[in-house]
Amino acid sequence: TLFRSNSSLVHESTQEIDTGELVIRLKKKFHGVTDEVSEFEIIERQTKTKIKNLKDDLNVLEEDIAIENGPLMQKILKDKVIRCAGLNASNTAENDVTGSSTGGVQRVVTCEDRHIYIHDLSNGVLRCIFGGDGQGKLHIGEPWGHTSIITCVYFRSSKVYTGSMDNTIMCWDIGGKEDEGKRLFIARGHDATVTCIYSDDIKLISGSADKSIIIWNKDTGEMIRRVVGHSRGILCIQSGPTWCV
Repeated sequence: TLFRSNSSLVHESTQEIDTGELVIRLKKKFHGVTDEVSEFEIIERQTKTKIKNLKDDLNVLEEDIAIENGPLMQKILKDKVIRCAGLNASNTAENDVTGSSTGGVQRVVTCEDRHIYIHDLSNGVLRCIFGGDGQGKLHIGEPWGHTSIITCVYFRSSKVYTGSMDNTIMCWDIGGKEDEGKRLFIARGHDATVTCIYSDDIKLISGSADKSIIIWNKDTGEMIRRVVGHSRGILCIQSGPTWCV
């Protein structure tokens, strides 16, 4: 004998249904709800992990901001001391730091605030200045120089590469007329301060506080590839023909 009963558990409205069929349908619905709950639990765990990672990143940023806004850093910025300097890597590759013995580039690059200075390495005479642009300054077209503090520099052959807290890399050429130079390109792609730069005969590589490494065309500034993997900002970088550390 088949038993029938009225139920609204399967459908939204009350219907008469066979008891055996009701059990089968309820089991199927139960398994479906169980699967949905499992999926939501996975999403919840993933969301909690993302929230924790974001909180960790936020703590790191707050620590960096605290350092930048601290009394020591403010004194350094107020006094406008040289933040970074670079000797020519082409000279050091020939074991001739000054470039005087091998006919290399007898210049040294120093960076203060948003500005770049090219000095004669033998006597310290200032040969060229690439001035930065003011923060928040309105432009028609591209800014001429960096709009925030320069944080790293790499000097190779006649090219000077500078990274900044404005998240950009700029390439400067000092290979023209004596005491003259020009900006070649602005490379954009990082989402935070550019912290380190390296270049060789083939490529330009940069690391950033955004935890990424970017490989660029060294002559045009075109992005070739972005590499991610670090859990915190990149502090230093070195590269060979087929590797990067």
